[in-house]
Amino acid sequence: MPITMELREDDRVLYYRVTYPSHLNELTPLKEQVQAFRDEHPHRIHVIANLTDVRMLPLDILSLRHNSPNLSHPRAGIVFIVTSSSYIRSIVGIFSRLASTNRFRIVATEAEAWTAVREVINSEIDELQQSE
Repeated sequence: MPITMELREDDRVLYYRVTYPSHLNELTPLKEQVQAFRDEHPHRIHVIANLTDVRMLPLDILSLRHNSPNLSHPRAGIVFIVTSSSYIRSIVGIFSRLASTNRFRIVATEAEAWTAVREVINSEIDELQQSE
């Protein structure tokens, strides 16, 4: 399957691996899982979407901005997109503006995404501990 998803980092990161070709309808069954993950956990869940093997995005990719738990759920966190493609970077920029969100971060490598998401998680844990 060109799109896979798993929960990682003590249930704080949804990791997507997307390969080419992929179709948007492959995300439909994952949407319910994402909603359930977010509903069952009290903390934010961030996303790392590795798109390094993707050459073209599905034509209807912009429709994802409607009702995606990765954007609309109260515990949705930052979405780290891993890509070196200028095409994908520009589409993510358009998507971000249309979705009226600043939750997207584009990084060049998966290692960079993991470093950044761990920093965000550690910051959230520190804030939680200080408020207790």
